[in-house]
Amino acid sequence: MGRLGRKRIMPIIGDLLHENPGLKIDLDLNDSIVDIVASGVDLAIRIAPLKDSGLIARRLVDNPKLIYAAPSYLERNGTPETIDDLEHHECLTFTNFTHWQFLLNGKERSIRVGSRFSSSGVDGFLSACVSGLGLAQLSAWDVKEELANGSLVPVHIHGVSPRDLAIWAVFPSRRQVLPKLRVFLDRFQRSLV
Repeated sequence: MGRLGRKRIMPIIGDLLHENPGLKIDLDLNDSIVDIVASGVDLAIRIAPLKDSGLIARRLVDNPKLIYAAPSYLERNGTPETIDDLEHHECLTFTNFTHWQFLLNGKERSIRVGSRFSSSGVDGFLSACVSGLGLAQLSAWDVKEELANGSLVPVHIHGVSPRDLAIWAVFPSRRQVLPKLRVFLDRFQRSLV
C-alpha cells in the first residue's frame, strides 16, 4: 500500500482537505496487514485476495498485474510469446519471490521466474525495468507515466491472462459508510482510472 498511497492517495489529499474543512485524515502508509478493528481504523485499502475475516469489503477496481519491459530490453533479448519463454528472460521480482501467477484456461498457474536482480519494494524493480534490466509484473496504475513517455511497453503473453488482485476498501463493520469515507473513496476511485 506504500506505493499506492504515495502515487494515488497522496496526490488527492490536498484537494480533499481543502474542499472538506471538517475532514481529518491520519494516513498510515503501511504494507503490512493491520487489525483495523483493534486499531480503530475507519478504512483500509488492500490489494490482495481477501480472506473471510468478518470485515466488510468493497471492490474498488480491478488490478491486473501485466508484464512490462523497456524497449531496450526487448531489443536485446526479444519478446517472450509464451509463459514457457519467461524461463529465458530476466523477470524482476520482490526479494524471495520465485513465481509469477497467471490464469490459464480460467485456472491459476504459477510460473517459476528469476533474475539477477530483485528488490524488497516495487520502486526497486520498477526502476530496474525502466533501465532495461528485465521484465516486471506491475499494476497498470503504477506505470501510467512510464507508458505515456515510452520508457515501458506492455508485453502480452499468448494464451494467459494476469491474476487479478483487485483493490479493495475494507471497513471494520457493517454500519453504513460514513459520508467522510464516501468522499475519500469516490475521489480515490477516480484517481485509479
